Amino acid sequence: MKRRIGEVLVAMGAVSDGQLREGLAYQRNRDLRLGEALVQLGHVDSETVSRALAKIHGLKFVDLT
Repeated sequence: MKRRIGEVLVAMGAVSDGQLREGLAYQRNRDLRLGEALVQLGHVDSETVSRALAKIHGLKFVDLT
């Protein structure tokens, strides 16, 4: 079973359980994906979300900047 992005971000130490709960509540009130909500709240940056998504899908993350 695939892990959810929130679980992966917590396991990576990128967000706390409290930040995850805040992101989930924020997401519910808007039309956002959880990663977008956490970025908007300032809890993670978009690169960290991309790294988590790559991990979920078994892909290697490549930084092209």
